[in-house]
Amino acid sequence: MKTLAILGAATAAIMSADPAAATTLLYTLYGVDTTGDVENSSWYLDSNPLVTNSQTGSFFEIDGIAGNFNYGPSFHADVNNLTFYNIGAGSSGLPGVANLFDYEGIVDIFGPKLYSGPEAKPTMLTGIFTTHDYYSGANYTLKVAAVPEAATWAMMLAGFGLVGCALRARRTSVRYG
Repeated sequence: MKTLAILGAATAAIMSADPAAATTLLYTLYGVDTTGDVENSSWYLDSNPLVTNSQTGSFFEIDGIAGNFNYGPSFHADVNNLTFYNIGAGSSGLPGVANLFDYEGIVDIFGPKLYSGPEAKPTMLTGIFTTHDYYSGANYTLKVAAVPEAATWAMMLAGFGLVGCALRARRTSVRYG
């Protein structure tokens, strides 16, 4: 009977779990340009960001992104605006270039397209991307990883607790006599 109650509680927990509409992504950009300036920036962005301006097939902008934006000794910001351009492979005169993103005109970076879907409602991609500075040609690495939500951790801990309870209930005691 206890096992049936635990199974029922686990089923109810799984059925009541509400999938997240958007996942928080952590962006980390690192590299050294041709003058020796270090680019080391990180910021968080939803996988389905709120776009402040867009043009179909061309670009979209996201304003007021909180993060740690550093470019060399002369530029640091805690909040920035990002623009993602969809210029198409080779249309810039650079072979294989599929995307450009820039923040506040400080760094323009070419590389693979970092989103899917229309510019008005993009879905950001995860992975490790090799990018290039448009002006200096320096190589940068952009890492985009999903950040687990608190509800995910809570569901995992609840699952471990249920497994522990089930294992404890199954213990048999040995009696001598």
